[in-house]
Amino acid sequence: MKNTTIMKKTIILMWNPAISSYKMDAFEDDLDYLTDDWETDYNWSIHEHDKVEEGDRFYMVRCGQGNTGIVMSGTLVGEPYCDEDWAGRGRKIYYMDMEPDYMVHSDKIAHITTEQLLCELPGFDWTGGHAGRVLPAPLAEKLEVMWNEYTKKLHEEGCIDNVRAGYKNWGNHYRRMIERLEEEIEDTKQIIKRRGY
Repeated sequence: MKNTTIMKKTIILMWNPAISSYKMDAFEDDLDYLTDDWETDYNWSIHEHDKVEEGDRFYMVRCGQGNTGIVMSGTLVGEPYCDEDWAGRGRKIYYMDMEPDYMVHSDKIAHITTEQLLCELPGFDWTGGHAGRVLPAPLAEKLEVMWNEYTKKLHEEGCIDNVRAGYKNWGNHYRRMIERLEEEIEDTKQIIKRRGY
């Protein structure tokens, strides 16, 4: 039997509030309204659009000046589509829609910083560059562990100010972890079966 399990990828979105069409005040407004049933109209430019699929995990990294680091996580939905250049320079830009499940105000709460990412996950440009790049699988696994530990600590310490993630979303967070584990287990079973162990 052929293994049809598709491992989801992790996509890094870069956000520089100083030059982005998505400004800090818009982020702060959205931070107030992220709830379990919030219908988002988020989308973001995806540089490696030919490698990205619906259901892939994303992390948004604030870059540029200020308190840089991870400010959002979630899932990409739909398929990549071409639309107008957000910067108005006439480039051919592909986007994907997004469903955030966590938002963190990096000016107001401890967060996973760019310095931490550079130190613990070297070999990837965490300081800027194109948005929508695929994070290599070994780094993606480490990042997921870092994020799980970080968000777990937030909840244990009751740090809910300047953070948004409904408890359903917290449940979704764990459900994604379980789904990934189930995929890995199925992959391992298929490898064992093919090798005749």
